Formats: sequence, C-alpha cells, structure tokens
Amino acid sequence: AGVFLAGLLSLSGCGPRGGVNLSVEAEGPGGVPKIPDDVDSMTLLITAVEGGTLLEKAYPLSTEAGHRFPLTLGLMSGPTTPPQAKVTVALLRGPTEVGRTESAASFKGTTEDITIKVHLK
Repeated sequence: AGVFLAGLLSLSGCGPRGGVNLSVEAEGPGGVPKIPDDVDSMTLLITAVEGGTLLEKAYPLSTEAGHRFPLTLGLMSGPTTPPQAKVTVALLRGPTEVGRTESAASFKGTTEDITIKVHLK
C-alpha cells in the first residue's frame, strides 16, 4: 500500500464534483527507487487540455514523513474545472529531474482511479 501524500486538493470551489485518486509508481534501474536516496521530491502539474495551468505543486519526499512508492493523492474538481485535464508527474533528486510521465484525467462527476508509472532515467 502507498502513502497518502497531501490530503485532498481542490482544483476549484465547490459544486458538482469529479475526482481522481492518483497513484504514482516508480521504477528505476535497481527496482523501486528509494526515498530520499533516488528521489527526494515530486512535482504535480495539472493542465487543461485546451491549455492553462489548473494546479502546480511541489511535494518534498522523506522517509521521516513515511513516504514510499507507490505515492497516492486525492484530487477533487470544482465548478470551473474542465471535464478533461492532463496530469504530469515529475520526480526529482535535488534540482535534477530523474523521471516524468503524463496521463489524461477525467473530472466528469465521478471518481476515477489513475496510476502513473514513472521510469527513472
């Protein structure tokens, strides 16, 4: 089981909502990367399909906080969130990006489970 990263993020106000349960898995040359030796932060970027940033957030990762892969995160939409978005996850070690993956996400009034697999460079 993964570690729930940061509670619930609201992409916008309240109203009819869709949501995403996001699971981030990682694979490196030696198997599952170790936090913080191989990966010490994650950046989450959610953009509208038509363009425009809906959410951009950096998450420091540490063993002291109990982080390990897979990481999980809950996202809820609001009344101005578009029904389709793109989710980009970047994993970093210090300032260096060591892996990045994108996936489509649906915020159409139901909750969708999405697993993003990031392969480290």
